Amino acid sequence: MALDNVGEIINLENELEDDVQAETHGGVDSNETLHINEVIEESGSLVGVVAEKWEELYEIYKRHSQESGFSIRKSGVRRADAPGAPEFERYFVCSCEGPHGNGKKAKPSLATNGHGKKNVMTRCFCKANVRIQVNTKGVWEVLSHTLEHNHPLTPPQWQHHHRSERKITDTEGEFIEVMTEAMVPPTVQYRIASKTAGGDDLVGHTKRDHINFVHRLKMKSIEGGDASTLINLLTSRQAEDPGFFFRVQSVKMEDYVTCFGVIL
Repeated sequence: MALDNVGEIINLENELEDDVQAETHGGVDSNETLHINEVIEESGSLVGVVAEKWEELYEIYKRHSQESGFSIRKSGVRRADAPGAPEFERYFVCSCEGPHGNGKKAKPSLATNGHGKKNVMTRCFCKANVRIQVNTKGVWEVLSHTLEHNHPLTPPQWQHHHRSERKITDTEGEFIEVMTEAMVPPTVQYRIASKTAGGDDLVGHTKRDHINFVHRLKMKSIEGGDASTLINLLTSRQAEDPGFFFRVQSVKMEDYVTCFGVIL
């Protein structure tokens, strides 16, 4: 995919803006979000809420996490013992559930690793979760909902940094790919996406996510390139001639890979 003119970039920006607005205002609207909060306020939890697919209940719990200020992730899945049996139970948990690496309980804080870098310790055995199961009518139903957290909740202005809130959609991925092929720097791409969406909190992913996505695109473009073809050719030659020897050293320089080879 290549850009022929600047107008093509502008059209892509407009398409991205329309898609972002559709995703922001589509699906579960503000009235549904209010309804979810009302259910929790009236009944005390989401227990009893049903849906045809488990993904719908996950989205409802995700809406609850957005309003409350925490991140969620999918956890355990249960199936019947028979081979190929469908799943009948799922767990969605707070992202702070479980131990942090060393298995010790710790509150979210900054810890210095062996290289002197500050890492955020986010696992602190938080018990907040939702358990859903297929009921007798064949639909998914919330069986239990633990609301209490053992850690501070995130202020609304930082909620978009949570992992469960960050995702690069297919449309955004195509936009990034086109801009990358046009040699637009990743930071500039992100500024365009932020301006189009109406702010960093509405982009749907962070600048680091954006840069990592561009890096993966460039690494993917290298695979199967001239260096890979040369290595395959030398490997085939070595298989045919036991006296043929070569060595290749791969060195990463910024976003490119340079190969140095010695043939004996």
